[in-house]
Amino acid sequence: MKFISTSSIRLIEDHHEAYFIWREKGFRRKILVHVDAHVDFGFFDTSPSLPLAISESRNKEDLIRRLEKHLAFARHGLDYDRSITIANYIYPAMRDGIVDVFYWVIPDKNLPPVMSLIKKLKKKFSRHDPYLTDLFECRKDKVHMTLYGKDFYICTLKGLPKIGAGALLDVDVDFLVMKSIKESTRTQKIGDRKSWITPWRLVSILRNKVPGPLYTTIAYSVNEGYTPIVYKTLGDRIYLEFTGKAGAPRVAKKLLAHSYFMRSETLYKKRQPALAQRAYLKAIHCDPSYGAADNNLGPLFLLVKKLGAAEREFNKILSHDPENPHALCGLGEIAFAKKKFKISASWFKKSLAVRPDLPKALLGLAGSLYPLGEFEKSEFFAKKFLEGNPLRPEAYRLLSGIHLATRNFEELTESFKKTLISGGEDGKLYSRIFKLMKEGVIKENDWRFFRDKYASYGQNKRFEFNELESKS
Repeated sequence: MKFISTSSIRLIEDHHEAYFIWREKGFRRKILVHVDAHVDFGFFDTSPSLPLAISESRNKEDLIRRLEKHLAFARHGLDYDRSITIANYIYPAMRDGIVDVFYWVIPDKNLPPVMSLIKKLKKKFSRHDPYLTDLFECRKDKVHMTLYGKDFYICTLKGLPKIGAGALLDVDVDFLVMKSIKESTRTQKIGDRKSWITPWRLVSILRNKVPGPLYTTIAYSVNEGYTPIVYKTLGDRIYLEFTGKAGAPRVAKKLLAHSYFMRSETLYKKRQPALAQRAYLKAIHCDPSYGAADNNLGPLFLLVKKLGAAEREFNKILSHDPENPHALCGLGEIAFAKKKFKISASWFKKSLAVRPDLPKALLGLAGSLYPLGEFEKSEFFAKKFLEGNPLRPEAYRLLSGIHLATRNFEELTESFKKTLISGGEDGKLYSRIFKLMKEGVIKENDWRFFRDKYASYGQNKRFEFNELESKS
């Protein structure tokens, strides 16, 4: 059995860290084998390449949309890296020339049951790649298409062909706890996920299919709730299977942290809070990531509006760690969902007192202060949030509400534009914009921008710009 050198394998918390590793090492034109319950191929709302924006546009509306994406990049060029997330890092890897051939290995046993999802994915791709071909190879365990002129495969473990030496191997731990891409949303089976394949079995298959990988990345994906924290240790065990004894010192503390964390969970259920707290603190002392925002099920219950269950989870963490900023923020989100804005603002302030730069708490406080009529403070925290998250449409949308309430019409128009450019389009927003155009709040020299954006949005137009322009 041949083990991988510890110098060519990395454990990472968030999957998009892989992109920065590949870029830093200067990898070019590689085969990437991506073992994951998610494709991680979202498209940017910004585009760094002006020539590509022009050459790949399909029509006038598409050209306008692509040029606006490039304009957003030009304005926020230094924030390009911050646009790279767990959901989209494969896209820049392919566009930047790091990846030439892409294999997405899914957990399903065969493809026919999920073919409808694959076809939806292809339809999504077709909106971004004007040269995307039809599926021209579709077998029981493998689909082949081209994306941006490069080979793009979707296959099962069984359907993955033997890849020559020198490929990039990229494994997500959530692959082991999601049996199908049908159940790959993080809010499915909350608290009830099980491992369907062992690290030993997975590594045995990959060692045979991808011998001699150039570099291997293993993502825990606990952040955002895709891998339950109780299964985080599967990543450590995959690492050990690949590296053997040489890798043991690098994960020893991580394995110890996991044992303490699981002991804490058991003791808490047995209503022994003091002992549970002691074990919890030992866990985060060994590995601070066990104190992260998603070390409990609260964020997931919050997403599905099970507020009582979410509150119990956040309070569990606070019983171990009374100043945990993520749990304090979580209680703020619960109060906000109940429209108890004074209470939510109080929780967000407590969170920020511990962690002044916590994005969720900054945006949550801005959102809580707005309905309380504290517009100046709300604007301050929204802008503070945008300093670290400059391409987030929900913050610009909040600013547009503030500017409308304070009758700051000059900044209102800019807030609307930034909301649309950063991807915050929907029918309600356009209706508001059109109403303000009719009222003369938005000036005529800005009409073309909103007209062209709405045309590219592709909605059935209940409002006609011609009608408005004829009254000018």
